[in-house]
Amino acid sequence: MSMLGRLFGLGYNAAYDRGLRLYDQGQYEEAISAFEEAQRSENEPDALTLRLASFYTAESYVNLGTAALQRGDYGRAREELGRALAINPQFADLHLQYGRACRLAGDCEGAREAFTQALAINPRFARARLYYALTLLDAGRGEEAMAAASEAARLDPACCTSALDEACAALAVGDDARARVLLEHTAEAEAGEVVFRARLGADLYRRGMYPQAAEEFREALAANPHYADIRNHLAITLNAQGLYDEAIAELRQALGINPAFAEARVNLALTLRAAGRDAEAAAEFQKVLAEDPGNRIARGHLAD
Repeated sequence: MSMLGRLFGLGYNAAYDRGLRLYDQGQYEEAISAFEEAQRSENEPDALTLRLASFYTAESYVNLGTAALQRGDYGRAREELGRALAINPQFADLHLQYGRACRLAGDCEGAREAFTQALAINPRFARARLYYALTLLDAGRGEEAMAAASEAARLDPACCTSALDEACAALAVGDDARARVLLEHTAEAEAGEVVFRARLGADLYRRGMYPQAAEEFREALAANPHYADIRNHLAITLNAQGLYDEAIAELRQALGINPAFAEARVNLALTLRAAGRDAEAAAEFQKVLAEDPGNRIARGHLAD
């Protein structure tokens, strides 16, 4: 099994294994406790276990936050997604989800800041631009909202819908209430197919159905090619099949979208190492250490 193909498997330590089983059962609060236990020094976690436990802790918070959003508990959603964001502040989509929760909870300033952060990470994130437009509209800044919505359409043709056209027309005549409904519809519709395909791909990956998982990630990217995290997940799936060149290409594209995406940089280095391209791998590990001098994975591989 390839280096990255092992990423979501069992066998690191008992607490991690227990956490993963709880996660698969949807018992996210209990899973968080287990993953936190796995990271304690007395359990002697290696660098990969620390990374995975941290990843699944954040994903557990995301799932708790998403469930809270669905049942209308927006304050709880903001709290849980904020905890996930504290672990993974480099994910533009997580800033977007947190911003949505803030807006629904009535924290318009927090929402606007979150969408601004998402756009700082990925300036081509059209959906974040749409939600940013909504926060401008919430603040009574209709002209700026129309400019932001138009920019979203320029960035991603998939946003060029009749609903967005109608929203801009409503903004032009000062009908903010109608524009708000139409912009919200456009933002949610843009995400539906991407989120569905990405989640299905992640589930198929967990089941070891790598070709099918890769196809779902590709479908998500066909709907919107600007998600760096989905390209990262596709690369992991390709790597699990030994398709190193394809995985490397996806990771380079992910880093082109978000040069500060540390996880993608680590995965690129690991994939280059798995492909026998040791000099290139070492160069990428050095870049990781330049941004994160304490990164144990990079240090461990450079010491080999």
